[in-house]
Amino acid sequence: MAFRKKTILIVDDEESIRLIASQYLTFAGFRTVTANNHGEAMELAQKEPVRLILADVMMPGKSGFDLLRDLRHHPATRHIPVVIVTALRTAADAETARISGAADVLVKPVDGRELQSLAKRLLGTALEEVD
Repeated sequence: MAFRKKTILIVDDEESIRLIASQYLTFAGFRTVTANNHGEAMELAQKEPVRLILADVMMPGKSGFDLLRDLRHHPATRHIPVVIVTALRTAADAETARISGAADVLVKPVDGRELQSLAKRLLGTALEEVD
């Protein structure tokens, strides 16, 4: 019987944000994969065993809200919880994220402990059995 860590996809156009989030989540026991845009994220979400997606709202081209909508319309990805990560601090933006189907909203700059806690709450830290 083999096991693997739960995989989290981090989507942000800023490499430093992807790296920092990945380090926090790896330290908490998760496996991470990263994408810097909508297209890469959709591809990875369908190819990798992704259990959670962190999506930045403001990216060139399609936004995190566009990604959330497209994930919900694809049969292979509609079940994956998505956390919207935003620098926008208005209640209207948080409400839009939740109405769009986001599991939660994190405001930048994201606190590492808050990120770890959210991932553990949404996914737990147990390893997954690999068939």
